[in-house]
Amino acid sequence: GGDGYNAALRRFLTRLGYDVHGWGLGRNLGPREGVLEDLETRILELSEHYQGRMSLVGHSLGGIFAREIARRFPERIRQVISLGSPFGEGRMTGSIPARLFVALNPLEELPIEQDVLPVAPPVPTTAIYSRGDGVVNWQTTVQVNGHEETQSIRVRGSHCGMTLNPTIWFLVAERLALPEDQWRPF
Repeated sequence: GGDGYNAALRRFLTRLGYDVHGWGLGRNLGPREGVLEDLETRILELSEHYQGRMSLVGHSLGGIFAREIARRFPERIRQVISLGSPFGEGRMTGSIPARLFVALNPLEELPIEQDVLPVAPPVPTTAIYSRGDGVVNWQTTVQVNGHEETQSIRVRGSHCGMTLNPTIWFLVAERLALPEDQWRPF
């Protein structure tokens, strides 16, 4: 999906007073050539504009991008919140969409180091997942290799409904409201 997919969640966060931006790179078809570099440029520009660390919220593949950006620029990222993002072990064989992703994005050509994806980035990290996901294997969306500022939170809902789920909106708002450098589990 593109930015329209999460427009309702972004409007909600804007109404709460946050400066919210989509990724601005069109339809997310995976880490194709130049996409990660364009995303890095966007993050650096926004970080400079707002003169501070930012929180990244990403759904599905967007959460994987958010985790990778946090790994590359931890000094600019306050926290990462992933929604149904299949970063865990077995992600490439855990579902039909994973096989399609691999067909469109050969693993040997990906600019993201596959071995580190299951490891939490070095910033506060919340993985929101649902056992009823229905698209990705929910077990690959749970943070196993975490650190003291990581948490996985289970909700009810579907993969495609995550950006419209009021429980998730509540969780995202609660995570964003935590004072910087005062992370605590939900």
